[in-house]
Amino acid sequence: MGLTVPDLTSAIDFFVEVLGAQHVFTHGPYASTPETSASLGRPTDSYVSGIAMVHVGSTNIELLQIGSPWSRHDPPRPDDAGGHHLAFYVDDIDGAVVTLASSGVDVLAGPMPLPGPESGDGGRFIFFRAPWGIMLELVSYPHGKAYVATTERRLHDPRTLPQIID
Repeated sequence: MGLTVPDLTSAIDFFVEVLGAQHVFTHGPYASTPETSASLGRPTDSYVSGIAMVHVGSTNIELLQIGSPWSRHDPPRPDDAGGHHLAFYVDDIDGAVVTLASSGVDVLAGPMPLPGPESGDGGRFIFFRAPWGIMLELVSYPHGKAYVATTERRLHDPRTLPQIID
């Protein structure tokens, strides 16, 4: 997974200090070439200030600081085409909300019940914003999800992996 961020150092700090990520390595900067611009769909006057890899729970996340004179700096809203969010599983959602709030993170609402087939006994979620505005989610379903009663197919179950924000 890759996320474009406005300031690489601040993004690394947020993932490490608030979400408990491990910063694995950083590299760059890189000037754009016609080949890299074409392969990444970027303007030829763009540049990569730096790239960092962090590891959170079971996910590797590439943080990229990319810019050009044409870069937009406002993140897409969840209802915009291209809008998105990244979700992290936590065992203790109430404790995680306290950790986020005490870190000054914009938590959008208190934990809410998971809806529909994602529901389950005690399943809840919250959305929050990273300092640069992208949407992130914490989700917890300690007793599983309701959909397992209706199909043999299974989603990956993050409850068996290392957690963030303990």
